[in-house]
Amino acid sequence: MNDYLPAAFKIIANFEGFRANSYKCPAGVWTIGYGSTYYPNGHLVQPGDRPVTKEQAESYLKLHIQNVIVPVLSKRIPTWGPMNSNQKAVIISFAYNLGTYFYGSEGFNTITRELSNKDNWKNVPKALLLYVNPGSTFEAGLRARRTAEGDLWRKIPNT
Repeated sequence: MNDYLPAAFKIIANFEGFRANSYKCPAGVWTIGYGSTYYPNGHLVQPGDRPVTKEQAESYLKLHIQNVIVPVLSKRIPTWGPMNSNQKAVIISFAYNLGTYFYGSEGFNTITRELSNKDNWKNVPKALLLYVNPGSTFEAGLRARRTAEGDLWRKIPNT
């Protein structure tokens, strides 16, 4: 059922990186572990919070994927069911980075259109590259992330 979880965790952890101590992310939000902005108990990450272990950070990320991101994506994206595990992992990574409610939201017309129709899925990797914040200091990192997501989207998962 959660066959997407290992690939989703791997790509998110790779691009978010691990930090034991709380820090302000480029978006100006206090973050810890692999980009968690709040703890499983709902408390927001604050400056000076107690450091987390890698194991705690992994747990926070996996819980967030399973309890927050996937329930929203599976309801909002009509083609979620037929996606393979790698495709789901890509969309989870994208949502973790750009917001769980991206699908159908303003500014996400292209990715929404391409995901809406299975016949358009071949266009998803190219559509992902539209979301790289051109001209920003994050562009190179986002371009690398979107490229990796596109590569994973195209890859047939091991069965």
